[in-house]
Amino acid sequence: MNGELYIIACGVLGALLFVLGGTEIPFFKRGFKWLRREVLPVCWGMLAYSAGFEWWQCLGLAVSFDIVFRLPYGDRTPVWLKAVVFCAMPFASLWLGFNAWQVITGVVCFCLWALSNWKPAAKIMDWASVCLLMGALFGITVGKLIAQTY
Repeated sequence: MNGELYIIACGVLGALLFVLGGTEIPFFKRGFKWLRREVLPVCWGMLAYSAGFEWWQCLGLAVSFDIVFRLPYGDRTPVWLKAVVFCAMPFASLWLGFNAWQVITGVVCFCLWALSNWKPAAKIMDWASVCLLMGALFGITVGKLIAQTY
């Protein structure tokens, strides 16, 4: 697989599994947080491993994303803490290196959350759309780090 395919695979998996992990599925009357918290980080770790990263880097990536995807950003969380959480999430990928996408993704994710909570934009930026975009951004960040090895 080449670098671009890693970006695509990580971005698509991120978009799909992140949003499914945070959205109630009417048929089941609940969401499946484990898709976001466990399955998605493991998939990214396996993709990184297939690209030649060391096993400990891939394990660190998976465990770190599992942890940051459990951090609080619900209704009862103060705005300052949500800013910290959203800006910190992409840095779980530091196991694979550093690039500008980690910074960009953190800032954009907080802005997406802010738009989803601002009444004039809330109908356009509903939570499912925000989760989809955030998951894709996290995935692109991981994919870009993997692609740097090519």
